[in-house]
Amino acid sequence: MKSEYNYNALMKKIRAANKNNGKDYDVLKIKEAYDVADSAHEGQLRKSGEPYISHPVAVAMILLDDLYMDTDTIVSALLHDVVEDTGITLDVLRWSFGEKVAELVDGVTKIGMVNLKEQGDKTKTSFEEQLKADNIRKILFAMNKDVRVIIIKLADRLHNMRTLSAFRPEKQRRIAHETMNFYAPIAHQLGIAHIKDEMENTALFYLDNFAYKEIEDILKEHRNERNSFIENTISKISERLNFEITPRPVIEGRIKGIYSLYRKMFTTHKELDEIYDLYAIRVIVDTNVDCYKVMGIIHEMFTPLMGQSKDYIATPKANNYQSLHTVVLGREGQPFEVQIRTHEMHNTARFGVASHWRYKLGLPSENIPETKFEFIRHLLEQNQEDETTMLSESVKTNLSPNQVYIFTPKGDYKILPKGSTVIDFAYSVHTEVGNNMSGARINGKKSSVEKVLKTGDVVDIELGGNGPSYFWLNYAITAEARNKINKLLKRQKKDRNIPSGRAYVEGVLKSVGLDVNNKEVITEAVEKELIKIVGERGFKMLDHFYASISYGGVLSEDATKWIRDGFRQKADLFKIKHDKQDEEAKQYVKLRVTAIDHKGLLSKICLAISEKDIAIISNNSHTNGGNFETEFILDIEDSSKLVELLGELQRISSVLSVDNTDTAVT
Repeated sequence: MKSEYNYNALMKKIRAANKNNGKDYDVLKIKEAYDVADSAHEGQLRKSGEPYISHPVAVAMILLDDLYMDTDTIVSALLHDVVEDTGITLDVLRWSFGEKVAELVDGVTKIGMVNLKEQGDKTKTSFEEQLKADNIRKILFAMNKDVRVIIIKLADRLHNMRTLSAFRPEKQRRIAHETMNFYAPIAHQLGIAHIKDEMENTALFYLDNFAYKEIEDILKEHRNERNSFIENTISKISERLNFEITPRPVIEGRIKGIYSLYRKMFTTHKELDEIYDLYAIRVIVDTNVDCYKVMGIIHEMFTPLMGQSKDYIATPKANNYQSLHTVVLGREGQPFEVQIRTHEMHNTARFGVASHWRYKLGLPSENIPETKFEFIRHLLEQNQEDETTMLSESVKTNLSPNQVYIFTPKGDYKILPKGSTVIDFAYSVHTEVGNNMSGARINGKKSSVEKVLKTGDVVDIELGGNGPSYFWLNYAITAEARNKINKLLKRQKKDRNIPSGRAYVEGVLKSVGLDVNNKEVITEAVEKELIKIVGERGFKMLDHFYASISYGGVLSEDATKWIRDGFRQKADLFKIKHDKQDEEAKQYVKLRVTAIDHKGLLSKICLAISEKDIAIISNNSHTNGGNFETEFILDIEDSSKLVELLGELQRISSVLSVDNTDTAVT
């Protein structure tokens, strides 16, 4: 299989960089490195079927195209696998290419030998035992000695992520986990934003493909409109800034990446169309003064949102990122983010520590500003008294602060967002596990499904439940869990939510004084009036209104008021009996029912009440662990009917208790 990553493609880029960008790459040294690597890897193939040499060439081209690295880095990238995978030794590389290349290749080789997978006894659940501290330390020491080691490794991992489709699913997920939780955070700490972004997006594709494709589909659905919004916004800003800022600024626009949107969705519990900074406009100018001037102009042109402006120029981020950020409201009512920075800041934001090679080839690592390595040295120097435990904890905190590692009883683990609950974990294992969950044990102890999990928890899901309820949506934070719950609940709408909602409405109609004469409560005329009433509240179909009452989309008190007000205005038409004096003094019975939750339970209870010709004034329901609790306020004129109802409810096999000791006044 022929690959696009070959000698001719590499040398074409090297010569173009020397000619067009004023670079001074050592073409002969790079050619010699290619020849050595090509000979050493002869006959070896990648999983994709391509010649193995295509991989080191691809890594070299990433370092050349994306990061403008120096000659020794390009040479080391071409040779980075020869010591580990072939018979060539470091001494041979040292003699042929110099001490620095040998050190870089040795550093990359040592990182490649580090095992980041879970190791040892899988019954041990501690994060520190799963992620070996000494292996982490090897990587940090290699980074601290010469940062180009980890830059080569990041390019190596990036190409592996681009070709991950050739591997079996379990290996895809393992590599994606490592990338998301180790290599992408390192790229972020080094300020190499575009590599971090691509790693995160690709890793998400393999770790949560359901959410990835959902966001991708939504973005595709209105792509033309979104692109048009960005183009029009850039045009408006350009028209103003080109007259006031010299030289003319560079203005770019984009829709934020899939992983960035994914994180915002699960951290804010919002749908994609509720995220206010979906769009980002970037303005690049010459000086710091121009940055602040542009900020003022943007705030004149558009309405700034309160509390959404940040000055990272005066107070840079830990990875030296500098920029002004503000979120403004466009004339179309669409919020968007504006980032304002100088060309130097933009260079640092895109290339991070590698930006030093963009303009000056061969810059030794000791000349890089000390702040670039503060996070590495901090991790290596802290907690010397208890190195193994504390170093691993520090890596977890510094590199993966927003995730938790949760284990199954068999020792497999899932990486979930911080704040995830048992519900999120169950759906990450499998859809059917979530849909049939009845409870869980955390570290051997019985626990509720809404329990928030922490790193190291061993979670054993108990099956045999009756499916999720809308209550679960209050505690599920991952897009995967929420989407799967919503999908099942929508499927159940017809056989569960609509009948119970209809029964509730029938009870309200009876309480209003509708003269039914033992006939069907919701006649054709009554149904037409209901459609009119709920239509004024935004419901296009009556069934949607019924379902909303059942799952809590509309409060039962509101539904009662709408129906009462609507029908009392037409009391004569519907022969409504209404005694205002009696109504004001009337006492109602409060009924509490606790039961084991299952499909159709609320519908069954409402139907039992309706069959006794008892009017429902209001209803409030929720789930507590595996139990369903519902409270009714009922209009019962005949106490014998209450006795009959209690007996009927207690005969429902899943009902645990019925309590009617209280009364309520309306």
